[in-house]
This record gives sequence, C-alpha cells and structure tokens, in this order.
Amino acid sequence: MRSESPVYDDPFNFMIELLDDNGKAVEALGGANNGIAAKRAFESLVEQYGPGAVICIRQRGRVLRTLAGAMRPDRS
Repeated sequence: MRSESPVYDDPFNFMIELLDDNGKAVEALGGANNGIAAKRAFESLVEQYGPGAVICIRQRGRVLRTLAGAMRPDRS
C-alpha cells in the first residue's frame, strides 16, 4: 500500500530558502501561496542578503530560480 503523506511538508506553495555552499537549504526565509507575491519577496530577499549568500525559490520540488545575494550600495 502506498503512503499518502506529502513529500514536501511546506507551509506555502512557494518557498524561499538560503542555501549553503553545497546547495542544501539551511534556512527558510519566507514563502507565499501566490506566485507573484513569492517572486517579489524573493527579489527583495536577494537584495537584502550580501554577496556570497545563495537564495532559491522553489515550488515544491521544482527550483524556479537561484541567485547570489547582491552587493549593497555604500550608504555612508
């Protein structure tokens, strides 16, 4: 008999995660059930995190996009 439990137990349809150097998710940064809202949140988080941070957005098991954090402009 086949198990009916979900493979991904995410609270949202779209999840945004911080990845380590091996591409493994180390922290959930956010998520949304709406694709447009998730994309905007993803873009904002990429800008917030400094260089070297790798962030991905996925829909269940499908990775939609992965980007490295952007350089922050000097605001001094």
